[in-house]
Amino acid sequence: MPILRRTLAIANVLLAAIALALILPTPRSSNGDGQAASVPVSAARPTPTPSPRTEDDLKDAPPPAARQETPEPLVLRVANSFPDGGGFNWDSGTGTPEEIRFKGKRILSKARSGTYCCGFTFAVVMRAAQEAGLLQDKSVTQIRRFQQHWYAATPEARERQQIHAMEWLGIGREVPLMDSQPGDFIRLWHGGSGHSVILVRWVILDGRKVGIEYRGTQGSTGGIGNRTEYLSGAPGHVDGDFVIERTYAGRLNPR
Repeated sequence: MPILRRTLAIANVLLAAIALALILPTPRSSNGDGQAASVPVSAARPTPTPSPRTEDDLKDAPPPAARQETPEPLVLRVANSFPDGGGFNWDSGTGTPEEIRFKGKRILSKARSGTYCCGFTFAVVMRAAQEAGLLQDKSVTQIRRFQQHWYAATPEARERQQIHAMEWLGIGREVPLMDSQPGDFIRLWHGGSGHSVILVRWVILDGRKVGIEYRGTQGSTGGIGNRTEYLSGAPGHVDGDFVIERTYAGRLNPR
Protein backbone atom coordinates (compact mmCIF):
# COMPACT_ATOMS: atom_id res chain seq x y z
CA MET A 1 0.00 0.00 0.00
CA PRO A 2 2.76 2.52 0.78
CA ILE A 3 4.29 1.76 -2.62
CA LEU A 4 0.95 2.30 -4.34
CA ARG A 5 0.43 5.64 -2.56
CA ARG A 6 3.89 6.83 -3.62
CA THR A 7 3.22 5.76 -7.20
CA LEU A 8 -0.09 7.66 -7.29
CA ALA A 9 1.54 10.75 -5.81
CA ILE A 10 4.27 10.72 -8.46
CA ALA A 11 1.63 10.27 -11.18
CA ASN A 12 -0.36 13.23 -9.87
CA VAL A 13 2.76 15.42 -9.93
CA LEU A 14 3.50 14.43 -13.52
CA LEU A 15 -0.09 15.10 -14.63
CA ALA A 16 -0.02 18.54 -12.96
CA ALA A 17 3.26 19.38 -14.73
CA ILE A 18 1.85 18.31 -18.11
CA ALA A 19 -1.34 20.36 -17.56
CA LEU A 20 0.71 23.44 -16.66
CA ALA A 21 2.83 23.03 -19.77
CA LEU A 22 -0.29 22.91 -21.95
CA ILE A 23 -1.76 26.07 -20.40
CA LEU A 24 1.30 28.33 -20.56
CA PRO A 25 2.41 29.49 -24.12
CA THR A 26 5.91 28.78 -25.29
CA PRO A 27 8.01 31.99 -25.32
CA ARG A 28 9.11 33.17 -28.80
CA SER A 29 12.16 35.11 -29.78
CA SER A 30 13.29 36.97 -32.89
CA ASN A 31 16.46 34.84 -33.16
CA GLY A 32 14.73 31.43 -33.42
CA ASP A 33 16.31 29.90 -30.27
CA GLY A 34 13.02 29.19 -28.54
CA GLN A 35 13.71 31.68 -25.77
CA ALA A 36 11.73 34.84 -25.08
CA ALA A 37 13.58 37.90 -26.37
CA SER A 38 13.25 41.16 -24.50
CA VAL A 39 13.83 44.46 -26.34
CA PRO A 40 14.70 47.47 -24.24
CA VAL A 41 12.43 50.47 -24.69
CA SER A 42 15.44 52.63 -25.52
CA ALA A 43 16.28 50.40 -28.47
CA ALA A 44 12.88 50.84 -30.24
CA ARG A 45 13.15 52.81 -33.54
CA PRO A 46 11.08 56.02 -33.50
CA THR A 47 8.85 56.98 -36.47
CA PRO A 48 10.97 59.20 -38.71
CA THR A 49 9.80 62.81 -39.11
CA PRO A 50 10.10 64.09 -42.70
CA SER A 51 12.53 66.96 -43.00
CA PRO A 52 11.35 70.23 -44.56
CA ARG A 53 11.74 70.49 -48.34
CA THR A 54 14.72 72.57 -49.31
CA GLU A 55 15.17 74.72 -52.38
CA ASP A 56 17.40 72.01 -53.85
CA ASP A 57 14.61 69.48 -53.35
CA LEU A 58 12.20 71.72 -55.22
CA LYS A 59 14.66 72.13 -58.07
CA ASP A 60 14.93 68.35 -58.42
CA ALA A 61 11.17 67.79 -58.18
CA PRO A 62 9.28 67.11 -61.42
CA PRO A 63 7.47 70.18 -62.78
CA PRO A 64 3.72 70.41 -62.10
CA ALA A 65 1.37 69.43 -64.87
CA ALA A 66 0.77 72.27 -67.31
CA ARG A 67 -2.55 74.08 -66.83
CA GLN A 68 -4.99 73.44 -69.63
CA GLU A 69 -5.68 76.71 -71.41
CA THR A 70 -9.20 77.57 -72.47
CA PRO A 71 -9.50 76.94 -76.19
CA GLU A 72 -10.09 79.94 -78.42
CA PRO A 73 -13.80 80.40 -79.15
CA LEU A 74 -14.79 78.88 -82.48
CA VAL A 75 -16.02 82.13 -84.03
CA LEU A 76 -12.90 84.03 -82.99
CA ARG A 77 -10.65 81.26 -84.27
CA VAL A 78 -12.36 81.39 -87.66
CA ALA A 79 -12.20 85.19 -87.73
CA ASN A 80 -8.48 85.13 -86.95
CA SER A 81 -7.86 82.62 -89.73
CA PHE A 82 -8.46 85.38 -92.28
CA PRO A 83 -5.29 87.46 -92.74
CA ASP A 84 -5.24 91.13 -91.89
CA GLY A 85 -5.57 93.75 -94.60
CA GLY A 86 -6.78 93.12 -98.11
CA GLY A 87 -8.35 96.55 -98.44
CA PHE A 88 -11.74 97.97 -97.49
CA ASN A 89 -14.17 98.61 -100.32
CA TRP A 90 -17.86 99.22 -99.85
CA ASP A 91 -18.38 98.93 -103.62
CA SER A 92 -16.66 95.55 -103.94
CA GLY A 93 -19.86 93.61 -104.61
CA THR A 94 -20.37 90.88 -102.00
CA GLY A 95 -17.70 92.16 -99.59
CA THR A 96 -16.67 88.59 -98.65
CA PRO A 97 -13.02 87.48 -98.46
CA GLU A 98 -13.86 84.14 -100.08
CA GLU A 99 -16.55 82.44 -102.10
CA ILE A 100 -19.41 81.18 -99.93
CA ARG A 101 -20.85 77.79 -100.88
CA PHE A 102 -23.44 75.64 -99.20
CA LYS A 103 -24.45 72.09 -100.14
CA GLY A 104 -22.81 72.45 -103.52
CA LYS A 105 -24.46 75.78 -104.36
CA ARG A 106 -22.80 79.17 -104.55
CA ILE A 107 -24.34 81.60 -102.10
CA LEU A 108 -21.95 84.50 -102.73
CA SER A 109 -18.94 84.99 -104.93
CA LYS A 110 -15.69 86.38 -103.54
CA ALA A 111 -15.49 90.18 -103.47
CA ARG A 112 -13.84 91.73 -106.51
CA SER A 113 -11.45 93.89 -104.48
CA GLY A 114 -11.41 94.52 -100.76
CA THR A 115 -14.08 93.57 -98.22
CA TYR A 116 -16.69 95.28 -96.07
CA CYS A 117 -18.11 94.54 -92.64
CA CYS A 118 -21.11 92.27 -93.15
CA GLY A 119 -19.33 90.43 -95.97
CA PHE A 120 -16.48 89.50 -93.63
CA THR A 121 -18.70 88.49 -90.71
CA PHE A 122 -20.94 86.46 -93.04
CA ALA A 123 -17.92 84.47 -94.21
CA VAL A 124 -17.02 83.89 -90.56
CA VAL A 125 -20.49 82.79 -89.45
CA MET A 126 -20.88 80.40 -92.37
CA ARG A 127 -17.58 78.68 -91.62
CA ALA A 128 -18.19 78.58 -87.87
CA ALA A 129 -21.82 77.41 -88.09
CA GLN A 130 -20.95 74.63 -90.52
CA GLU A 131 -18.05 73.47 -88.34
CA ALA A 132 -20.39 73.46 -85.35
CA GLY A 133 -22.96 71.38 -87.23
CA LEU A 134 -25.62 74.06 -86.94
CA LEU A 135 -26.53 74.08 -90.65
CA GLN A 136 -26.99 70.37 -91.31
CA ASP A 137 -30.78 70.58 -91.44
CA LYS A 138 -30.92 73.90 -93.32
CA SER A 139 -31.81 74.26 -96.99
CA VAL A 140 -30.08 76.36 -99.64
CA THR A 141 -33.20 78.53 -99.81
CA GLN A 142 -32.98 79.20 -96.06
CA ILE A 143 -29.28 80.11 -96.30
CA ARG A 144 -29.98 82.56 -99.12
CA ARG A 145 -32.62 84.25 -96.96
CA PHE A 146 -30.25 84.12 -93.99
CA GLN A 147 -27.67 86.01 -96.08
CA GLN A 148 -30.21 88.70 -96.92
CA HIS A 149 -31.02 89.20 -93.24
CA TRP A 150 -27.29 89.27 -92.41
CA TYR A 151 -26.74 92.08 -94.92
CA ALA A 152 -29.77 94.00 -93.57
CA ALA A 153 -31.41 93.66 -96.97
CA THR A 154 -34.78 92.94 -95.33
CA PRO A 155 -36.80 95.52 -93.38
CA GLU A 156 -37.01 93.35 -90.24
CA ALA A 157 -33.20 93.02 -90.04
CA ARG A 158 -32.26 96.67 -90.55
CA GLU A 159 -31.67 97.49 -86.88
CA ARG A 160 -30.09 94.34 -85.40
CA GLN A 161 -28.83 92.80 -88.66
CA GLN A 162 -26.79 89.63 -87.87
CA ILE A 163 -28.45 89.13 -84.48
CA HIS A 164 -31.85 88.99 -86.18
CA ALA A 165 -30.42 86.69 -88.87
CA MET A 166 -29.12 84.14 -86.34
CA GLU A 167 -32.41 84.13 -84.44
CA TRP A 168 -34.41 83.75 -87.66
CA LEU A 169 -32.36 80.72 -88.76
CA GLY A 170 -32.42 79.25 -85.26
CA ILE A 171 -28.64 79.05 -84.86
CA GLY A 172 -28.05 81.83 -82.34
CA ARG A 173 -29.58 84.25 -79.87
CA GLU A 174 -29.22 87.78 -78.59
CA VAL A 175 -27.31 88.32 -75.33
CA PRO A 176 -27.06 91.51 -73.27
CA LEU A 177 -24.21 93.65 -74.56
CA MET A 178 -22.48 93.87 -71.17
CA ASP A 179 -22.61 90.06 -70.90
CA SER A 180 -21.11 89.48 -74.34
CA GLN A 181 -17.99 87.35 -74.61
CA PRO A 182 -15.10 86.97 -77.08
CA GLY A 183 -16.45 85.41 -80.25
CA ASP A 184 -19.89 87.02 -80.00
CA PHE A 185 -21.16 88.99 -82.98
CA ILE A 186 -21.70 92.70 -82.37
CA ARG A 187 -23.91 95.11 -84.30
CA LEU A 188 -23.09 98.70 -83.41
CA TRP A 189 -24.08 102.07 -84.78
CA HIS A 190 -22.17 105.30 -85.38
CA GLY A 191 -25.04 107.71 -85.75
CA GLY A 192 -26.78 106.58 -88.93
CA SER A 193 -24.07 104.15 -90.01
CA GLY A 194 -24.00 100.56 -88.75
CA HIS A 195 -21.04 98.21 -88.34
CA SER A 196 -20.90 94.39 -88.14
CA VAL A 197 -18.00 93.01 -86.07
CA ILE A 198 -16.83 90.20 -83.77
CA LEU A 199 -15.89 90.82 -80.15
CA VAL A 200 -12.24 90.06 -79.35
CA ARG A 201 -12.14 91.31 -75.76
CA TRP A 202 -13.46 93.88 -73.36
CA VAL A 203 -11.20 96.77 -72.40
CA ILE A 204 -11.17 96.89 -68.59
CA LEU A 205 -10.17 99.99 -66.57
CA ASP A 206 -10.27 99.92 -62.76
CA GLY A 207 -12.45 96.83 -62.90
CA ARG A 208 -14.98 98.47 -65.25
CA LYS A 209 -15.74 97.68 -68.87
CA VAL A 210 -14.92 100.83 -70.82
CA GLY A 211 -14.47 99.64 -74.37
CA ILE A 212 -14.41 96.78 -76.84
CA GLU A 213 -11.72 95.46 -79.11
CA TYR A 214 -13.31 93.86 -82.13
CA ARG A 215 -12.30 92.16 -85.36
CA GLY A 216 -13.91 93.34 -88.56
CA THR A 217 -13.08 95.07 -91.79
CA GLN A 218 -12.96 98.87 -91.97
CA GLY A 219 -11.06 101.68 -93.63
CA SER A 220 -8.98 102.48 -90.54
CA THR A 221 -7.35 99.02 -90.65
CA GLY A 222 -7.05 98.81 -94.43
CA GLY A 223 -9.46 95.92 -94.56
CA ILE A 224 -9.62 93.03 -92.07
CA GLY A 225 -8.13 93.88 -88.70
CA ASN A 226 -8.71 94.64 -85.03
CA ARG A 227 -9.94 97.97 -83.75
CA THR A 228 -10.87 99.36 -80.32
CA GLU A 229 -13.79 101.66 -79.56
CA TYR A 230 -14.85 103.06 -76.20
CA LEU A 231 -18.07 103.47 -74.28
CA SER A 232 -19.25 106.84 -73.11
CA GLY A 233 -17.50 107.99 -69.95
CA ALA A 234 -14.17 106.32 -70.78
CA PRO A 235 -11.17 108.66 -70.35
CA GLY A 236 -10.92 110.78 -73.49
CA HIS A 237 -14.22 109.42 -74.81
CA VAL A 238 -16.86 111.35 -72.90
CA ASP A 239 -19.58 110.79 -75.48
CA GLY A 240 -18.42 107.32 -76.50
CA ASP A 241 -17.38 106.12 -79.94
CA PHE A 242 -20.67 104.35 -80.72
CA VAL A 243 -24.31 104.51 -79.68
CA ILE A 244 -24.55 102.00 -76.86
CA GLU A 245 -28.37 102.08 -76.87
CA ARG A 246 -28.22 100.76 -80.42
CA THR A 247 -25.50 98.17 -79.92
CA TYR A 248 -26.52 94.52 -79.98
CA ALA A 249 -24.70 91.26 -79.27
CA GLY A 250 -25.48 87.77 -80.54
CA ARG A 251 -24.02 84.33 -79.85
CA LEU A 252 -24.04 81.15 -81.89
CA ASN A 253 -25.75 78.21 -80.22
CA PRO A 254 -23.44 75.66 -78.57
CA ARG A 255 -22.09 72.84 -80.67
